[in-house]
Amino acid sequence: MFKIEVKEHGSFLDVVKNYRVWVFSFIYFLWITGVYSFGLWMPSLMKQLSNSGIGIVGWLSAVPFILAAICMYYNSVWSDSVGENRVLFVSVPLMIGGLALAIQHFVEGGMVFNMILLIIAGIGIYSAFGPWWAWAMSFFPSNQAGTANGLINTCGNIGGIVGPIIVGAVAQNSDLTDGFYVLGFFLMAASILAVLFGAVLKSKSGIIGVSEGSEAKG
Repeated sequence: MFKIEVKEHGSFLDVVKNYRVWVFSFIYFLWITGVYSFGLWMPSLMKQLSNSGIGIVGWLSAVPFILAAICMYYNSVWSDSVGENRVLFVSVPLMIGGLALAIQHFVEGGMVFNMILLIIAGIGIYSAFGPWWAWAMSFFPSNQAGTANGLINTCGNIGGIVGPIIVGAVAQNSDLTDGFYVLGFFLMAASILAVLFGAVLKSKSGIIGVSEGSEAKG
C-alpha cells in the first residue's frame, strides 16, 4: 500500500516549504476568483438580463445557489461512495462551471437560456467544495493540516478581491456578461491544474487522494 511521504514536523516553516500547499493555494485562488465574483455580481446580472424589480431579481438570484447547495451535498456523498479519484469530483464540476460561463458570453440567448447556464455555472462552482478539502488535506499529516488549511484559505481568498475587480474592469458598457465569461477561464484553469497536479501526485505516491485507501503519513 502506498503512502504519501510528508515530513511529520508541524511548524509553519515546514508547511511553507511543502510545495503541495502552494499548488493547492494557486488552484484555490483561481477557483475563489470565480466564486466571489459570481456571488457578488449575480444580482446585478439578473437585473440586467430580466429588467425586473428588486423582488424578482432576488428570487432569480437565489435559484442558482439553492440548486448548487443541493448538488454540493450529493457530489460530496458520491465522492465518498466511489472512494477513488476524488480529484475528479473537484475538477469536473469546475470545468462544467467554467464552460457554462464562457458559453453564456459566446452564444446568444434569451433570459431562459442565460438562466439555465448560470444555474449550471453555480452548480459547478459550488458543488466541488465538499470533495476539495477532503482531497487537499489528504496530502498533509494531521499536525500540518490546520496550518496548510489556513494558508490555502488565505492565498485563495485573495481571489475574492481580484475577481470582482476583473469583472468590473472587463465589463464593456456596463454589460456584465462581458465580464462574467472571464471567470469561466479562471475556473477552467483551476480544473486543468487540479487534474494535472492529481496526476503528478498519483505518479509519485501511487494514489490521488485519501479515499483510495491511504492517508497522509503523520
